[in-house]
Parts: sequence; structure tokens; C-alpha cells
Amino acid sequence: MFNYEMTYTNNRNQTFTFGKTSGLYLDTSQLFDYAWSVETAQHQIVSVQREPREIPTALCFLAADKDKENINEFDTRIGKPGMLRFNGWEIHGLFITSEASDYEWKEGIMRRDMVFFTTDQDWTRKSTIHFRKQANVTDEGMGYPHDFPHDYAARSVSASFVNPSPFPSEFVLRVYGPVANPYVVISGNVYQVNVHLAADEQLLIDSRDHTQVLKISPYGDKTNVFDAAVFGAPGSGSYIFERIKPGANPITSSPGISFDLELYEGRSTPRWYETRENTDL
Repeated sequence: MFNYEMTYTNNRNQTFTFGKTSGLYLDTSQLFDYAWSVETAQHQIVSVQREPREIPTALCFLAADKDKENINEFDTRIGKPGMLRFNGWEIHGLFITSEASDYEWKEGIMRRDMVFFTTDQDWTRKSTIHFRKQANVTDEGMGYPHDFPHDYAARSVSASFVNPSPFPSEFVLRVYGPVANPYVVISGNVYQVNVHLAADEQLLIDSRDHTQVLKISPYGDKTNVFDAAVFGAPGSGSYIFERIKPGANPITSSPGISFDLELYEGRSTPRWYETRENTDL
């Protein structure tokens, strides 16, 4: 099934578009399939997880576009996954095989059977909320499907936002200087790091990486300030990597600071009713 428009971006920041605009098509028949591995002991479920997957797919392209068939070459050789994107949803992975057993598939159309390898458990979609120290609320981001429709005034002690995911979400929190010992409180959990940020410096907390909290200079230099984070256990109310609850979340912060909150909604498959089909092939 070659019904959906997608893109693949490699580690050279080259983006390959699949669909009617490019003449390059990717078979999506099994890309949205998934299976859970269940571990049991004494007839009880101990854990449920998804293992790394090898997903069969196929690449079809016009005979005149043979130079596009090696989209997997660069990432596979350096061993770093690229990004497959579909309607705002994304998943990391590599195209690890390419077979030409049915190369001349149709007149003027070539085909390569491929395998997409991924260690990601979910397709994810990022939504960004901007909190600014100015008192006014702007309309930045309005009309974009993966940004929340409004910025929120960080001075408001009653500010709140909605996490659209039905499950707790991973996040990235970016706090901008100048500020000393910044904190953000979301649904009663305190995210605080006791550092001083100068103007144009920023603090980055990524809940997907429990090994570092980064202070980033205006020149991009990164310092791990993990030890400066205020740390409690998960669920204690001061866990620096506490995921964001689904639904409405009240939020407060250090007075007058600016920060961005990126939410990562994860699903086994992208929402089916948000797909865009093309029927050219």
C-alpha cells in the first residue's frame, strides 16, 4: 500500500519526500503494525514492552530517478538513525536492507524491497507551549497543527495547559536566562535546578535522558548540571524527569522567567483519522 505522503530525513539533514510530489513512494502496509512482548511469572503478567522491530517495506520510484534509491546509505554506514515523519508523527530508524528481486516492477517504475529498523516503541508527535515573561498573550503558533494555539503569560499564577495525550508524556523543558535557581511547577511537581543563567543562556531538561540536565551557552557549549537539580523520587512531587499527566495541568514558575515546554505524545500508531492519503500508485 503506497497511500500516504511521508518524509525521511537523514543525518546530513537531507529530506526525501514520498508521494505524488516526488515520484518516490514508500509502502506503508506494515509500518503502522505493532506487537507487545508479554513476560509472565506464575501465571501473572510481569512486564509488557515492545522490542526493537524490523519492518518490511518497499520503495518504488520512476526509472528516471534511480539516484534516489539509496536513501538509506548514509545513515546505515554511520550507524545513526534518521527520522521517518508522517503527518506530524515521527519515528527514528534505519533502512537496513535493499533487495532488487522485483526491480522492474511496472513499466517505467522500479521497486526495491527494504526493511526499516527501529528501537522506538512509539510514533511520537511534538507540541510546544511558549511561556513568556511579558504580560500579554500572543497568537504565535496559531494555525499550526502541532503547536498549541496560544502562548501563555508566565506571570499568571493560574495558568494551565492541556496535554492531549491519553497517557503521561515525555517532555523537554527549556528555560531562558537571565534567571537564578529557576523552577517550574506542573500539576504539583517541582522541576528546579539551582544554577545561574546569564542572558542568552538556557537550561534544558529532557525526560527521555536521565543522565544529564544541560546548561547551554550562547555559543552552543553544553555543561551537565545534573548535580544542581533538586531531586526526589518518581511521584514525590520533586522528580526532575516526572512525565506530564494527560489532560489539564496547572503551571506556575519562578517570577518573570521565559520557558518553552515541548510535549511528546506517543502512540503505537498515528491517529488513523488524521491520515492523508494519496492514490497515485
